[in-house]
Amino acid sequence: MNLAPMLAVLFVVRLRSLQVDPKTGSAQPWAERSMLTATIAVAIQVITAIALPCIDKGRVENGEYIFATKALKVAEVAIRQVALLCVFFCTLAVMLAVFTMHSPRGYKHTPKVSTTMHCVITLTNLYFLVYLAVYVTKAVHEFMEQAKAKTDRVKQLLTVVDAGRKTMMHAPMLAILFIAARMRALQLTITTTFEVPPKAGPQKWVQVGMILATWALIIQTATTYITTIMSATSDTNKEGKEKKSKAMVGKVFDLILYTALFAMYGGAILVIVGIFSMTPESLQPYSDYGSLIQLPML
Repeated sequence: MNLAPMLAVLFVVRLRSLQVDPKTGSAQPWAERSMLTATIAVAIQVITAIALPCIDKGRVENGEYIFATKALKVAEVAIRQVALLCVFFCTLAVMLAVFTMHSPRGYKHTPKVSTTMHCVITLTNLYFLVYLAVYVTKAVHEFMEQAKAKTDRVKQLLTVVDAGRKTMMHAPMLAILFIAARMRALQLTITTTFEVPPKAGPQKWVQVGMILATWALIIQTATTYITTIMSATSDTNKEGKEKKSKAMVGKVFDLILYTALFAMYGGAILVIVGIFSMTPESLQPYSDYGSLIQLPML
């Protein structure tokens, strides 16, 4: 179920369809089918994870279920991997739908993809790439264990990718916050004819906060991978200059990590402040006309 929050965020692609076609607000039929398929695939994974161990006589070790029947183990891995592939391919299809939507009046009248959708899709890509690395590494580890091969290197790699997964837990909540800001902006900029201007969106500094938080999370994930690799490959018996240099490099990466963490929270705070301080006059496109409106009053 770890993929469910980010899938739900991505399915808010309806925001883009409402921007492109306010009257119907429907995504492409193949995009809607992809959403349905991904949802079913997640449900199949959950049912498989619960049902198969119930009919097996295995045991639990270190929080993981060990199958007693090899056929059930193979079936569980096969179903899980196939369903996972369906989720990833359907996710790519939904992302593609965002960039290929066009107005019924043609591409010339299609508004640009908003900063919010760019940030949400970037977070979604990063989230699913991190989880894909976790699932692939786990699958390789399980295969090597069944083949009775050495798994020390794979275990180290699993530690590395799992560290990145923990960092990405912020992504769904950040994406929801960005979408909330955009929904509030669209609510305030709607016209008397119940249409949303093509350029409608949050304040520019709020969009800067979205970009800042998104890039900060990307930097955090990359730094976490690097520091985990360094700690996994370090030799505690080494002494002297080499040990001191590694410690210095570790401190530098820790500084980058915490700086990115504060930047992510700073960007999120900007978005939150922007939501509560929004007025129709401060939002695009009305903010662009502010100086013109005030001229006759001088």
